[in-house]
Amino acid sequence: YCVRRPLISTAQQLAQRNQIEDMMCIPKDIDGTKMINEMFLSMLAPSQGIKVPPFPDLAAEVKAHGFPLGVPAKSAIVFLNETYESYRCLPYTMTMQYGCPVYKRQTQDYVKRLNGNGQVDWYMRAKTGEVCKVPIQGKQGTHNAFSNFSFPNVPYPRETLYRGTTHVAVGFKDLGVLSVCDLVDDPHPRQTYMPYTDDAAVPRKGPPPVHFVGYSRSAVTVAKSLVVWHLLKNPPKGWRVRAVLQIWYSSVWEESTAGLFAEGCREVLSLEPEREDEPQRMARQVREVLLLWGQRNRVAVSLGEARFKWMQTHGALACSSSGSLKRRQDRVALACYELTGDFGISPNSKSYLVGSPCMFDNPPGTAPPASGESVFSTHALAEVAAEVGSRGRGQDDTVVSALERLLMRKVMRISQYARKGEVTVSLMYGEPDPADVAELCPRTMSWDNTLDYKDLSDFHRLARLCGAIGCTHYGHSMNWHSIVKGINVIDYTQATERKKILDASDAHAKKVYKEQGLLPYLRCPLPVNPINTSAIYLEGKYYKRWVSFFGKKGKAGGEHCTVKATHAKLCPLSLTGESAVYLSWTYDPTVTVPERAD
Repeated sequence: YCVRRPLISTAQQLAQRNQIEDMMCIPKDIDGTKMINEMFLSMLAPSQGIKVPPFPDLAAEVKAHGFPLGVPAKSAIVFLNETYESYRCLPYTMTMQYGCPVYKRQTQDYVKRLNGNGQVDWYMRAKTGEVCKVPIQGKQGTHNAFSNFSFPNVPYPRETLYRGTTHVAVGFKDLGVLSVCDLVDDPHPRQTYMPYTDDAAVPRKGPPPVHFVGYSRSAVTVAKSLVVWHLLKNPPKGWRVRAVLQIWYSSVWEESTAGLFAEGCREVLSLEPEREDEPQRMARQVREVLLLWGQRNRVAVSLGEARFKWMQTHGALACSSSGSLKRRQDRVALACYELTGDFGISPNSKSYLVGSPCMFDNPPGTAPPASGESVFSTHALAEVAAEVGSRGRGQDDTVVSALERLLMRKVMRISQYARKGEVTVSLMYGEPDPADVAELCPRTMSWDNTLDYKDLSDFHRLARLCGAIGCTHYGHSMNWHSIVKGINVIDYTQATERKKILDASDAHAKKVYKEQGLLPYLRCPLPVNPINTSAIYLEGKYYKRWVSFFGKKGKAGGEHCTVKATHAKLCPLSLTGESAVYLSWTYDPTVTVPERAD
């Protein structure tokens, strides 16, 4: 596999990505939207007797609280007012539209629904529940080349890793899987893992470690994860877990964090073998990133520049999810996060704030940060809600502070693994050579959503070459819904069908929110396009058809393939992730695939 740096600048890549996102979105016309909303509200109650609950004035709430440091009040008000006008009549306006007998799907609807226009012919002929079996042309990569991900855009999967074995993670975005994995003894040990030289000095009392081997085509991801792992394994005197939380998730850092990170970069570089032919020597691209970040007296990214770039990278998809929340303190806290990307900053900090070099100070040609990133993509909201108000905290606790506490505990868990030698880590830049991976004899492999970027037949061929005997594979798909007919309300041509689905979706959402303890925190129905809420209901009915299709592709030619799957966790405060299907599978008939705990 040959990995080359893009030949265009970061700014050009950002412009291209935003152009693609603009094609998927209706252009914003706030004045026009405001007029339509007023007309709708004036006619809805008399005609249908529906009472639309008032949507919170987000701009007024944040203004009363105080705009975040470094955020111009004017731009914050524009952002929050756009959200207000875009969402205050949802889902009611779109529910009326989809329930109207004269509603017709537009070309833009098809393009967004199918992630392009290559499957329109199949879509127009397909029956409900049918999976598109025609290979999708042009799927050759293993990642989204337009974006650098600071963290995953789906909840961390809870995977089972076995002590004394090797786990290979293809397309990893961070080390978060180590914070939620089940570390267990292998019931059917097949190999003995010998630790790498750099970890041999770690005293071990107890079972041998898991060796985590990660591959990523993002030099930034590899470099950042190397520094995070080094800091967690060798915590400097006086270090704070909040500092690592900032490095990992935040768009701005305290000045002390920036110093700690730069020193960590220099220490990682100092540990590199001197000989060029050493197998553990890092790739030139990764070394280049670390040298840039570790420069002494390098001018930091200013707070103002970080604020501008944060909002710029959100592109056409940006909008606040804070209006989905019932409690004022939650709305204000989430809106402030969405305006800034600040996370893990101490509430009482007096420190000077600087921009994250991981997001905003990279070599020329580096892909820009992913559009619309939110730390709330990494966890199911039910887990966050369970943390709110825990340990005697009062009503002033928020979903943002609760998620910070959750992640601090999980970061500490990884640090304990590192310091006790229960996990060792090797991180590689580029795509893996199947022969090299096979030599590692992986007991488990994770593929992130690599399978979304390859034809499934080609993907299974690659996965089998890497780990066929004794190996359990994990992965997830976010694009599976684009090739299954019937999981989007616009797939149904009859207005009566659409109305029935929308009514059932509302009832289903309320039931799920109640079961997961979310009703005290979420508006119901959510102020979103009902396509989103109805998809959760419909995907639950049809995702197993795609899972079966995935398994059949793995069995092509009479080969063995056992697959287990679960549907996505609820992440209503995230722009991504709720449509994911989590998979675990094996090509070895003697291996028992663990039940997914997601």
